[in-house]
Amino acid sequence: RKWLDNTTDIRDGMSLVNDLSPWYEKTAQGHGATKGIEFSVEKQQGRFKGGIHYTLSTADRTYAAINNGQTFPFKYDRRNDLNISVNYQISEKWDISVMWFYGTGFPVTLPVERYSAGLNLYNPETGAGQEINYFPSRNNYRLPDYHRLDLGLHYKTINRLGEQCISFDIFNAYNRRNPVSAQFLHSTYQYLYLLPVIPSVTYTLKF
Repeated sequence: RKWLDNTTDIRDGMSLVNDLSPWYEKTAQGHGATKGIEFSVEKQQGRFKGGIHYTLSTADRTYAAINNGQTFPFKYDRRNDLNISVNYQISEKWDISVMWFYGTGFPVTLPVERYSAGLNLYNPETGAGQEINYFPSRNNYRLPDYHRLDLGLHYKTINRLGEQCISFDIFNAYNRRNPVSAQFLHSTYQYLYLLPVIPSVTYTLKF
């Protein structure tokens, strides 16, 4: 377990971009803690190689001026992190690799409801109501779990130029839509996604 002192975060309702007040008035200092355990098993000999790596961990923060002084999960808190890799040497020059990643979704702060504050104070003639989001606590929601499969086929040769490798890879082979963020729109949560299935060809020369 590791204890962290003098950590810094943005106060509730503050923005470093839209507000012209000094940055130190928008931040608060507190403390945090991280703890976890790791397991790892590897096979590094023979034509068939591979490994399994697993981490179970937590990370939290506590600030007197944030979240009403209540401890909340840190934005990089990932309870489960699993990585399984397999590599098979087909011949002297060809090999294939398979890697699967799994991780618990990261925490994010999302409102649970939205209400109108009445007339727009900046332009009362419009009669438009100003919408206000209600956040019950910091990092109160967790994104769906992350997982993806990467496949690779590699051709390696050694000649007078050096060691050459041509790699044919497919990242996120089954096109998992892994959310990287979420937003609250029209009383529902909408996820923001990144990195669909991506084919790749890479040439590497070591000399």
